[in-house]
Amino acid sequence: MKCKSFTVIILSAAAVAFFSIGCSKKAKDAGTFLQLAAKEAQNGKNSDALMLARDACILSPDNVDALLMRSLMAERCNDRTLAMDSALQALKLAPDYFAALYTVGRLYSYNKDTAAEAMGYLEKAYALQENDTNTLILLANLAVSLRSPKALDYLLKIDSLDSEILNSFEGKTMLGHAYALRGDKRQAIINFGRAFRDYDGQKILSNYNFAVAIDCLYNKPSMAVSKYKLFLKQSASKQEFASLRKSVERRLKKIIPRSR
Repeated sequence: MKCKSFTVIILSAAAVAFFSIGCSKKAKDAGTFLQLAAKEAQNGKNSDALMLARDACILSPDNVDALLMRSLMAERCNDRTLAMDSALQALKLAPDYFAALYTVGRLYSYNKDTAAEAMGYLEKAYALQENDTNTLILLANLAVSLRSPKALDYLLKIDSLDSEILNSFEGKTMLGHAYALRGDKRQAIINFGRAFRDYDGQKILSNYNFAVAIDCLYNKPSMAVSKYKLFLKQSASKQEFASLRKSVERRLKKIIPRSR
């Protein structure tokens, strides 16, 4: 299953593994619970699926797929602590299991303080399945956030697997950032220019990326002010953008006196 967007990471081969029984010798005992949990999850009944996944783990504590199912369902039920604990237990039991590495890396990627750790786990997952686009998208996003020039390598690999993924505002913007990190300002501007043709002002990150490109690459900070302010307004109630809001607020304090 392929992911078509940088803003929504859908289930990949890693998630499919959650529904395949057989990683543990005791899977037969927990199999019925996992099958029922998968069915409830597909019907959107995440709380029921979590309860069934818990039962599977009780019956078979060393069943890696049961632990990963519990992790996924706990995440959907907003229990990040249980989600991470379950994923780490699974990884301890199966340190070379793609689904476990991917899940731990993905959960760590949500926090900027553990971004470097997330990269490490996801790079190990990528080494096991080099054609998994969701892993590559996470790696590209993390590389950009960590200002690593490796971002371009991941994006070009994604493009070789499915060119549609980068054919969006988010994808083209990511390419712009990646080329900028490589010091290739010409290609960065070209890709940002392509992204602007797909610009959607209703998308929060669109306004942030638009502002950054105008400000830093086109060197027109005064023209970026309105987009920065729109980003602040749209993201005001969203905790996941808290760190970005702080950086934008600091940037505006530097720009606004000069733009008057």
